[in-house]
Amino acid sequence: MKIARLGSERSPLPPLSGVSDTALTGLFSQLKSVNREAVLLGSAALLAAYESFGTVAESATAPSLSHSLTDASPRCSPGAASYLRRILTGQFLFLLPEFMRALRTAGKRVPEELLPEVLESARRDSGLRGAVAAVMGRRGEWLASLNPDWNFIGAQIAGSEWDTGTRGARLALLRHLRQSNPQQATVLLQSTWSTDAPEDRVAFIAELEVGLSPKDEPFLEGALDDRRKEVRQHASDLLMRLPQSALVQRMWQRVAPRVRIDKSSGLKLKKLLGKRSLEIDLPEDCDDAMQRDGVEPKPPQGVGQKAWWLLQMVRVIPPAQWETHLQLSAEQCVDAFHASEFGNALLIEVGESVKRHRDSRWAKPLLEIALTQSKGVHFVGGAPSNFEVVAAMEEGDRDAVVIKRLDHHGDMGDVVLALRLLHSCPGPWSLAIGRSLLNLLRHITRQMAEGKHQPLWAGLGDLTVVSSRMPIALADEAQEGWPEDSAAKTFFRPIQTIIDILQFRSKMLKEISR
Repeated sequence: MKIARLGSERSPLPPLSGVSDTALTGLFSQLKSVNREAVLLGSAALLAAYESFGTVAESATAPSLSHSLTDASPRCSPGAASYLRRILTGQFLFLLPEFMRALRTAGKRVPEELLPEVLESARRDSGLRGAVAAVMGRRGEWLASLNPDWNFIGAQIAGSEWDTGTRGARLALLRHLRQSNPQQATVLLQSTWSTDAPEDRVAFIAELEVGLSPKDEPFLEGALDDRRKEVRQHASDLLMRLPQSALVQRMWQRVAPRVRIDKSSGLKLKKLLGKRSLEIDLPEDCDDAMQRDGVEPKPPQGVGQKAWWLLQMVRVIPPAQWETHLQLSAEQCVDAFHASEFGNALLIEVGESVKRHRDSRWAKPLLEIALTQSKGVHFVGGAPSNFEVVAAMEEGDRDAVVIKRLDHHGDMGDVVLALRLLHSCPGPWSLAIGRSLLNLLRHITRQMAEGKHQPLWAGLGDLTVVSSRMPIALADEAQEGWPEDSAAKTFFRPIQTIIDILQFRSKMLKEISR
């Protein structure tokens, strides 16, 4: 290389006789040329060829693989496997969680040939991992152990192996124990908590949602001081779900003195009408103790700082405590919050608590106010926050409220309102709700075909949500009763999508149950 840079005239060629390989030395000696450059290039070519072909590959011992244990549960039928394959290749991919749940209910497992694709899907979507882990079988556990990217799936281990197991194996053990022996899971978790990696602590504490009870409180209380923010957030969220936890009581002691009945003389008319309003004092600061309990000091844009601190504390309080504190019924408490200075913002936070504690007595008056405020509003996008309290209502009351709205074939605003309320209703929907929705869609299709109704399929929202919550018992009925004229077919495509997905789900679930 040095000679090539300087030039063969400025630097002499090295003696080639110093090369130890006699065959190569002989080839060098045969190089004949009238100029030094040709000898240099020829020597370089010979040496490059020698280095390329003269190297002997190192011998390697192939690593030995452990054998997979035999699966006790049967694999799903070929028909079910064909539906899973279609889902994995992109047809209705959102149905993968439902497929996994149905497979577990049927006591079957994913077929071996589809394990890699299923594991990859779970790697990309962490929300799938619990459902996938339950139907992988021993072959899936073995396969996951060979790929670090799939370490969220762990082979079954005993409690004595907790200290040395992989994260996936420990998660699998936690999930199993939280179903059968929640306290043993917490004891194991606490035994290594101080030495576990931060990422492990984040993954482990999330599993305590299953089987959560007051017995978990001491451990969660300690986790409020964890160095990792995600761990602290999980701990405070879980403690907020325990109405008698020390965290909830600390929040109550902070907020209760700041909320009281307004006794001003200017509200006599409201009192005569059975209404009440509230006097509210905002907190002056957000100290370390409040932040430890989960109060975020920095408010979102557009929200006052002190009001933000108060609203976060209100979100934690179980609704029934307000009834005792204010000496009012659930309906009267809702009216009092609504009439206060921070009315709508307070109702949203109360709604969060109602959903957390599933207090149906508070859900109904909150929903009535949300529906009244939204009447005539042609909003686009998500439903008002307190529409979601419908999930906390008793099933019969919930169905009655939703069906009443769906059956009221009013103007465009009424229809959009009904559809937004429907989206807030958790699935699977009852047969009665499903039939009311189909009747509403048939009515709208006819109206649009006759030019009496504006197209509003955007109001249907995410068609995958509608299709996955519809009861599969309506799969055949959903195909009937639609207008057949060409004008109606112009508006029919979104409905056809819903019907196609419903048919797919129905056939898929039948195959899984075979």
